[in-house]
Amino acid sequence: MVGLKASLLLALTAAGAACSPQDADTGSGVGGTAASAGTSPSASGGSGASGGSGGSGASGGSGGSAAVGTSGPALWVIDYLTLREVDLATGKGRIAANLLNIQGDIYDLVPGPQQVWLTTSKGAVAVLDREAGTTQVLPIDTVETWGISALALGPDSAYIASGAKPMGDNPMGPPLVRVDAKSLRERARVDIFGEDVGESAQRMFVNSDAVWLLRSDGFAVMKLDPETLAVEDTIVLGEDPANVTGPRKDLSGYGDMAQVKNTLWIFDESKKRLPLLKLDESSHEAVYVRALSDEFGDGAGDCMSVVANQDSVFVLFCNEEVNAIAKLDGKTGATLRTYALGPGGALMMAEQNGKLYVDSSTADNSQISEIDEQSGTSRVVYEATGLIGGIATEVPIAGAP
Repeated sequence: MVGLKASLLLALTAAGAACSPQDADTGSGVGGTAASAGTSPSASGGSGASGGSGGSGASGGSGGSAAVGTSGPALWVIDYLTLREVDLATGKGRIAANLLNIQGDIYDLVPGPQQVWLTTSKGAVAVLDREAGTTQVLPIDTVETWGISALALGPDSAYIASGAKPMGDNPMGPPLVRVDAKSLRERARVDIFGEDVGESAQRMFVNSDAVWLLRSDGFAVMKLDPETLAVEDTIVLGEDPANVTGPRKDLSGYGDMAQVKNTLWIFDESKKRLPLLKLDESSHEAVYVRALSDEFGDGAGDCMSVVANQDSVFVLFCNEEVNAIAKLDGKTGATLRTYALGPGGALMMAEQNGKLYVDSSTADNSQISEIDEQSGTSRVVYEATGLIGGIATEVPIAGAP
C-alpha cells in the first residue's frame, strides 16, 4: 500500500459534509484532500473506497443509497466523500454511496460484477451492492493491523488480507480471510505468516485453482488453496547482493505485482534499481528480467502505480523526473511505448477496453483523463466536484461464468 506496500495508498479526510442523495443529478459536492504514494492495488487499476449514508465504520452495519447503473462502460471514482459511477459516454458521475461515516482512511477500490469492495485502514471492508444500492461494512481484523492491505475477487469469494502491526507481549500475525461474495459470510480465516508477525500482504490475484499473494518483509509470492487458504508453495523473491541478476533468495524486500494471463510480474521497489521479475505460474520460479532504472532513472520506483490487461503491463511513474506511463510487453517485459503525462502528472491509473484512465489535479479543479492506448491521444472524461481519492474499473474475475 502506499506506505505499507509500495502501492497507491489514498487517505481521504472525513471533515466537512458529504453530498446528499439529492446531489446525484446536479453533481454538486464539497472539496477535500488526498495523500498518496506508491502503486495501485487492484487488478484493473484503482484505489479508494466507499460507504453508505447510514453505514457505520469498522463495527459493521449497512447504509443506503440509490441503485446505480450506466448506459455503457463505467469508471468508479472516489470524488471527495462520495463513491460515484461515471458513465464514460456522458461524463456524468452518479452517486453510488456517501463516505462520511466510513471510519479510517480508504485504501483500495475494487469493483466486481455485482458489488464494489472498499478497504480501510481500520481493518474493515465496505461492500456496495450495485443493484440494491446498499452498503454493508464487514469487520475483518481481530488484532490491530495497519489495515486491509490487499483484496482480490474470485468467482464466488473475496479474499482479504491485512498489513502487519505486531502489538503487545504476544503479537499475532495479520489474517487472510475468505468471504462468500453472495452472503458476505466468512468461510475461512488463517494466519498464513505463522510466527513472522512483521509480514504483510501487498497484492493478490485469484485463478481458478490458486490464490497468488505477494508478501513482504520476507519478499515472496505464496500460492494458496482457494478454498482452505492453505499454503501450497512459497516462491522467494529476495535479491542476493552478491548476484543481483541471479537466482532469488529468502531475503527481505517489498514491491508490487501485476498478472498477465499465467505470468506474474513483480516490481522490487525495495531496490533503487527497481528490478523487474517474471514468475511463470506453472514453473513456480521467479527470474530476473531487467532493472527499470536503466531506462527510467533511479527515482522511477519512488512513486508508481501498476495495472495490466490480457497482454500488457502499464506502469505509471508519478515522480517529476519521469512523469509518464510505460507499456510493457506481457511476455517479455520489454517497453513497447510510453505515454507522456501533463504538467500536473498523475497518481492513480485504471485500464479498460484499450483505454487508460488517470487523475490530474490543478489548483482550480480535479479531473480524469482517458488515454487511447493505440494513438496516445487523450481527452477529459470526468470533472470532479472535489479532489479525487481513487479510480478503478471493473476487475475481470478468472473462472467466472
